[in-house]
Amino acid sequence: MGKPFSLVVVDSRIPQLIAKAPHMAKAMIKRLTFQCEREAKYGCPVDTGYLKSTIQSRFENKGFVGIIDVGALYGIYVNFGTWCRGPNPFMSNAVASVQAVLQQVLNENFDRLVRDAGCGHS
Repeated sequence: MGKPFSLVVVDSRIPQLIAKAPHMAKAMIKRLTFQCEREAKYGCPVDTGYLKSTIQSRFENKGFVGIIDVGALYGIYVNFGTWCRGPNPFMSNAVASVQAVLQQVLNENFDRLVRDAGCGHS
């Protein structure tokens, strides 16, 4: 079964984090990806439960990229709406929720790396 849409979140500081502490970067990506999946499932409208059951996380690039797939072919139409039905942005809301946390987590991890390395923060 095809996956009609996926989410990829990128921040310009992630390559620095990866270079300095791969294990920390992978843990952060895993945590945020699963948090986004949980938020999407929590906000997902449920009729039969099929749409919710097809929301799944996966990882690429040796764990440095987290992706949330929605396997139900109609998921994109539920999220963004159609000409005759308004949107129910379960995925968009999940992304927005995690983006707020993403900035905080990146700052905390980057600051910890800088402190541990004994460098100044720019």
